[in-house]
Amino acid sequence: MLWAAAALIALQGAPAQAAAGPLAGRKVVFLIAENEYRAWQTLPAFGERLERQEGVRCEYLVSSTDDKDTNRFFIPRMEKVGGADLVVVFARRRALPAAQMAILRAYLDSGLPLIGIRTASHAFDANMAVARKGGGPTAANLTLPAGLDEWKTFDRDVLGCSYHGHYEPGVETVVTTPPSSRGHPLLRGVPASFRSPSWLYEVQPLAPGAQAVLLGEIPGKPPEPVLITNTGKQGGRIVYTTLGHWEDFDQPAFRRVLVNSVFWALGLEVPES
Repeated sequence: MLWAAAALIALQGAPAQAAAGPLAGRKVVFLIAENEYRAWQTLPAFGERLERQEGVRCEYLVSSTDDKDTNRFFIPRMEKVGGADLVVVFARRRALPAAQMAILRAYLDSGLPLIGIRTASHAFDANMAVARKGGGPTAANLTLPAGLDEWKTFDRDVLGCSYHGHYEPGVETVVTTPPSSRGHPLLRGVPASFRSPSWLYEVQPLAPGAQAVLLGEIPGKPPEPVLITNTGKQGGRIVYTTLGHWEDFDQPAFRRVLVNSVFWALGLEVPES
């Protein structure tokens, strides 16, 4: 998808009639900068439901999804992050202009919350090297334009994990609740076990203080966290899920996890239903 198409989709998230509730009037900004999981479709659809049911105000900042387009290293209207109550990041291997990265860092340094989805673990590492299963390491080997910043340790610094690859695509993940997180507000209304088409990410070890709230398993491999909470350096609540395949958004369990994450990250009581 080229820049013009992505920008058009970004403008389709016009707020519906606002509902009344604890989220009413809160501003959620979605940073969408990936070309693999259709976030430019799934997140506006999710946000529109939030607007309609909870009265949230949503902004969708969508970069180009074309790997050959240098505009992918730019997120339009990035200044909107400065007025957000919550930022949601679904990005993959992007560097940003230094001024734009400074906006994101300032937002987090102010103690505000963030939700990361799927590729957010390597959102701002454009030249990331990962271990390919059955072979040696692979790297993007990009020559980045001047003036761009990477944040290679965003996974450790913010999300509380250490992404270093994934298992075979196409292998379904069984999501389970470990005993240590039973009763966690993020799991209110979420079944104790469900299945996800998202292939399993390797994100251990977790940072000190981070908690695995849900685990994912595939045959013959050790479990990996698929829902993680962390605390930002200035106290902001952080939620990260390695799930986020476009078919996950069709599942009530996954959508409930995301809705709960919005409430919890904002420091609000997660509703029973």
